[in-house]
Amino acid sequence: MDAAKIRTCVDIPADLYGKLHARAIDDGVSIRQLILKGIEGVLAPAEPAQPSVRPALRLIEFPSARAAMPAGAARRRAR
Repeated sequence: MDAAKIRTCVDIPADLYGKLHARAIDDGVSIRQLILKGIEGVLAPAEPAQPSVRPALRLIEFPSARAAMPAGAARRRAR
């Protein structure tokens, strides 16, 4: 048994119809099939957004305070 169908009429600008007709020929489908596919695409539930992937954290090593001091200052500080 076929699903119930509703017949409707839609005015389409001539240039848009020409593109629609050419696309239907390229895809090997009827204009009706192409229109229904477009309507289904518009009415389909939106895909949930993928969570963004956070880049991995890098360990940053800072030079120690002792390495930055002159040799004599490090000895004086150690006392």
